[in-house]
Amino acid sequence: MKKIYFSFLVLLAMNGQSQSNLTLTRAGQEPVIGDVFSTQDFDSVGVVPKSTGAGQFWNFSSTVQNTNTALSSYVSTVAVPASSTFPGATLVEDQGQNNYNFWKSASTPTTQWELLGSLNTGTTPAQGVKFTNSAIAGIWPMAPGDTYTDTFSGTVLGVPLFGTGNVLGSTTVTSSGSGTITLPNGQTYSNIVQVKMKQTYTANISVLTFSIKTIDTTTQYMYYTPSQKFPLLQVSYGSTFDGTTTTKSFQMTASKNITIGIRDREFSNSFSFYPNPANDNISFNLSNSNAETCAIEIINLMGQSVMKKTLGSAVNIKEVFDISSLEKGTYILKTTLGDKSEARKLLKE
Repeated sequence: MKKIYFSFLVLLAMNGQSQSNLTLTRAGQEPVIGDVFSTQDFDSVGVVPKSTGAGQFWNFSSTVQNTNTALSSYVSTVAVPASSTFPGATLVEDQGQNNYNFWKSASTPTTQWELLGSLNTGTTPAQGVKFTNSAIAGIWPMAPGDTYTDTFSGTVLGVPLFGTGNVLGSTTVTSSGSGTITLPNGQTYSNIVQVKMKQTYTANISVLTFSIKTIDTTTQYMYYTPSQKFPLLQVSYGSTFDGTTTTKSFQMTASKNITIGIRDREFSNSFSFYPNPANDNISFNLSNSNAETCAIEIINLMGQSVMKKTLGSAVNIKEVFDISSLEKGTYILKTTLGDKSEARKLLKE
């Protein structure tokens, strides 16, 4: 059976620059339908700054960009048929390649943001995990220095016939530091809040007389600016023990949503569209030096595709699209180039 890996991102946001205004709140934190979060991976060439406490300076300017990127789009549950497996879900995080996280915005017993499960629908049967005791990713309000611990448990989905699987774990989240950060592109931001997450995750899978137990431990540092919903930068250290061998992992990602100037060697800077907001038409330009197949798709905030078109593989693609039939509102313009994709907001007036 394919090994099931699980991780979830604690999505935190800050609403001000003073100590009191750096309290985490639902209004600043929770993703909503139409949000898009894109990240670029970086490699460390020295000691990674992760000191905690007030008055810190975290300098990531010496890191080196690699080619790995990721993109998450937040859509309505009605856009993903698999949502029926996770009753109570209020939002779906589409991570691409048939991978989904199912989230719930709850008001009891506290105001909190819960992960109900994850699923890859590209396999037969679909594989993932469903929590009977949800994983809490945020409790609000959360002031600087606050901390909380949550336990979660559930069942593994997609275990072969005559097999069973269960998961359990715990997460501790702390608003652990504040200061100034220099990003890989040299941009410097003050009034940054550091959030530290420590997570343990144990999966037990049994098929007839064969059993597998894996233990995953992750420590993640996330850095936020007061004016943005998603973190500017994240550093994650992982350890997986399969009963015999321990495998270590490291990942550093920077937000492509706001870190303008980080050079995207593959995609971001190669296309544009205008005007935005638009009335009847948008002009689309793309530089396609590798002559990969390009396509665009316009998606409404219910997650429904309202326009889709393949643009071919010309080196320079220029198209004008008639969007006059679309209702006024916010859409997602998703562009696919080869095996890469990127999404940007489109406003229709």
